[in-house]
Amino acid sequence: MSTIRPPFTIESATANVRAAEDAWNSRNP
Repeated sequence: MSTIRPPFTIESATANVRAAEDAWNSRNP
């Protein structure tokens, strides 16, 4: 993970963050 690839940009990061938030939201009542 020392090299930063163009495909992994803000869009990918945002997608991962959204997925994580959805997972936590679905987990918490």
